[in-house]
Amino acid sequence: MKKNALWLLFAVALLPSCRPSKQDRPIDREALVDRRSPRLTSFDLLSPLSVGNGKLLFTVDATGLQTFPDAYRTFTPLRTQCAALPADRQIERVHIGINFDENVGTEQISNIRQSLNMWNGSIDSHFNYAGSEFSVQTVCHPKQDMIGVSIDSRMFTGVNFDFKTDTLHAARLVRMASPDAVLRQVNYTDTARTDSTVYYLSLRWEGDARLNEEAPGRFVLKPRAPSFSLVCLFTAEEPPMQQHLPDYSTVTVAASEYWHSFWAKSAVYDFLFCTDPRASELERRIVCTQYTSAIRREVVPGTLQLSEPYRAAIAAIRRDEPDKAIDALLSDDHANVNLPPDNGLLTVVNLMCIGAEGNTKPLPGFPKDGQWKVRWDAAK
Repeated sequence: MKKNALWLLFAVALLPSCRPSKQDRPIDREALVDRRSPRLTSFDLLSPLSVGNGKLLFTVDATGLQTFPDAYRTFTPLRTQCAALPADRQIERVHIGINFDENVGTEQISNIRQSLNMWNGSIDSHFNYAGSEFSVQTVCHPKQDMIGVSIDSRMFTGVNFDFKTDTLHAARLVRMASPDAVLRQVNYTDTARTDSTVYYLSLRWEGDARLNEEAPGRFVLKPRAPSFSLVCLFTAEEPPMQQHLPDYSTVTVAASEYWHSFWAKSAVYDFLFCTDPRASELERRIVCTQYTSAIRREVVPGTLQLSEPYRAAIAAIRRDEPDKAIDALLSDDHANVNLPPDNGLLTVVNLMCIGAEGNTKPLPGFPKDGQWKVRWDAAK
């Protein structure tokens, strides 16, 4: 009996050494995405956050909506881009924002805490105005040209749909049957022509709220309770009379399920155990670029053109100079860009992991100085 007990103790003592090391364990994809999700504490005029589904792109300011478009106009305009409309006839004349007074500016918004949850595909925005706290969540439906918004505030400000109408642009309420409404926007492209861009915004809201046209082209949805939510569908054709829009929670669940599947199937690159000081920034750019590529897929189409830093990185890899390849990847101007475009980064990083055809070396594009303990999983 004692002999068996001793063998048992010996086997238990060996168990920790038999377990896989942290580096050998599967990559925690959710933790990877979460630690690289952008977080803002101010209005970032150069790099605002967006939600999208590849066909619809909705860019917001620190309020979670397009409340202050004029502040962004000369930097990065707050736009709603829709692949269903021609490239030269986009939705540029309407902004959906918190319904503050016209004299309210960004400087009056304080205590900003905004985060893009790339794992769930939502933007969570918290801020204060005039002593009141606002909580706003913004999502995009994965298959429809639709956004969803949830707002919690005891100020009951509501949401405005500002079409910026003039002699060439007009908007009107097509029909309303609370809690649903359809708005119609017409953009006349030329005074001497009769053709025009027409699109529709279909709304559905939850909670006690009323939609009113407070000025020409300015519609305001005002709640009568602290919390309410809405969904907004963009279409090129007038929706049918019996249209049934999903509620906000349905859109949120659909978005979350889509993004969970997206990250589960995507190639992932984990630099958690790297000690080189450049590794953290490279990992951030990779994850954020993957998200950006997904939300802009058909909205900003075009053939991928490798920019100079990425061509230099490929050349360095071919010369077996991986350290210079990493310097080249980080030499562009994306250090302060929350959602960098893919100008070749993902192509180069994949090459760094697998190498050229016929390569048998592990991670051929990374330095072998012990500081680059890179883990990666190919796309599934």
